[in-house]
Order: sequence, then structure tokens, then C-alpha cells
Amino acid sequence: MRVDEAGQHAAPARPHDLGPPARLGEDVLLAPHGQNAAVAYGQALTVAQAMTLPGMRMRLLAGRAGLSRVVRWAHVSELADPVPWLRGGELVMTIGLGLPGDPTGLHAYVERLSGAGCAGLAFALGEAVTAVPEEVLAAADLQGLPVLEILTPFIAVTEAVARWHADERVRGERRVVAAQEAMARAALLSGTSGILRALAEHTGGESLLLDPQGKPRAATPAGEQPWHARALEMARGAARLSAGVLDDGIQAVQVQSLGFSGPPTGWLAVCTGSPLEWHARMLANQAACLLAMELLGVRPAGPRRRPSGARCWPRCSTAGCRRASSASCARSRRRRTRWS
Repeated sequence: MRVDEAGQHAAPARPHDLGPPARLGEDVLLAPHGQNAAVAYGQALTVAQAMTLPGMRMRLLAGRAGLSRVVRWAHVSELADPVPWLRGGELVMTIGLGLPGDPTGLHAYVERLSGAGCAGLAFALGEAVTAVPEEVLAAADLQGLPVLEILTPFIAVTEAVARWHADERVRGERRVVAAQEAMARAALLSGTSGILRALAEHTGGESLLLDPQGKPRAATPAGEQPWHARALEMARGAARLSAGVLDDGIQAVQVQSLGFSGPPTGWLAVCTGSPLEWHARMLANQAACLLAMELLGVRPAGPRRRPSGARCWPRCSTAGCRRASSASCARSRRRRTRWS
């Protein structure tokens, strides 16, 4: 039986059907060629989740192995080859007008969509075709590309996906604010080591503090890591006050100078997964400010105490005065009362 209701799959699952699902607190974006790149912030909208969005009526026809593919957008296309007009991560919706008429063309159609990083292919049946061709279903199973029957208007699907991403962006910004507050608390409690730990934790990466000469001072995790050499090279070759990113497609190393004026007081380096995402940039900027203040010795002042000479009257000009009845203190009070 090919037709599965959302959440109720009739066909037995093969061991490799479902790849590792997106973890809570993890976002997945699509690289230019459709390769999935995990990011340690934000939650991913998978095909399986898109099928359960409010108001959605869809059922899975084939390609169950790809239910963890990420939906970046929902797009309508009736082209025979929509790939040149796609960027990856799309749930392509169609009534079937652009489907090739031969088995080889149908297989190639599905392969192109999968190779372009599309999230899935959804059909509205009854307009141009009454059933999805068997060749499409077989190719989808082979490629792990979900093929859905969609019973919801296309515009409603697009709006639901867009609304989910807008809401997730707000949730992500709130998490960034919480992370910034956590770094500030870590700075007060543990200083430099606390800032580096909090930065590594909330970016899902590793952090490194270098001195002005580019020598390691502290790191999270402790000890030398393979990417440190790249950070040292970037710091030593950078301008006096600057920031740069070196991204090799696997790791992104961000290096930022510390200080507010004059020569750098040090360098902050952060290594995360590729590509470097917006939340990692924001948190690295805040960490750089906190570290710069830490290196300058800027610490919160303790509670202020009144000098002993102020016992008899605030701001008493008579140093060491201990008697409220002293003539000098009385004169001081009269002067201040007159001008207050």
C-alpha cells in the first residue's frame, strides 16, 4: 500500500528510511547546491512537521525516507524543469501540467528536484492528472524525496510555511536575548572563562581568547584544537581593529579584535559549523565587548559608603567631625541649608 495518512504510514519502515531528525534547538538551512547544513540555533520545519501545520490536509504517497528534509519555502511550479528557478528547501507544489510524458523523463524530473535540494513534491490531483505516475513514486522512493497529495489550497500552504518561519525568527531572537543575558551573568560570576564558556555553549561551537600578539590565553574547551592555527593566522594578519570570517564549507572561524580604541587588547575567535549564522555573529559581538571590558579591568563598583565626616550632616566639609553640636559643623549646616 503506497498511500499513507500523515503520521500513519502503512508501508514498513526500512532501517535507513528516516535520517536523524532535526533536534530541538537546531536549525537546518540549505547550502547553494541543496546540501543540508545544520545550524545550532532555531528549530527546523521538516516535511513531517509541515504536514501537521494548522489547516494542512496532506498525505504521504512516497519518499518516506525524506520526511526529515527541511522546508524553507512552499512554491508553485508547472515547469517541466523548475530547478533553474529554485534555491533549495522548497516544497514544490503542482497540478501536474509540467510532468514529462515518458518514464525516463519522469525519473529525471524527480532526480533533478532531489539533486537541487527540494524538500518535497506535492500534487493537487483532479485538475491535470488524477493520479501520480508510478514512475514518479518509484523515483521518489529511490531518491528519498517525499511526494505528497495535497488537499489544501496552494496559497494556504505558502502562508502557513511563511507564518511558521516568521514565528520561529521571533523565537530565535528571544533565545539570543536570553543567551546575551547569560553571558553577562557569566562575566560577573566568572570573568573571562565564564564568557568563553557561555559563548561556546550558546553558539554550539568553541571559543578562543588570544593576547595582542596572537598567543592563546584561554579556550573552551581547554587545550589546543585543530582550528586554533587558522585563528592565530587570521589574527596575526589582520588590521589593528577588525573582524573576519574564514569559512571552508565545514567550519566557520570568526576572529574579532578586542578593544574600543588604539591597538587591540586581544582577539576573540569562535569556531562553529558552516555557514556562520546571524545568532553566532550577534553573540560573538557581545562577547567581544564583555571581554574588552574585562581586559581593561572594568568591574562593577561595590556599594558606596559615606565618609566618617558625614555622620552629622551629609557632605559635611569638616573632616573627622564626630560631634553634631560642634560650631564648625553647625556653620556648615547653615551654609548648605541657605543654598539648598
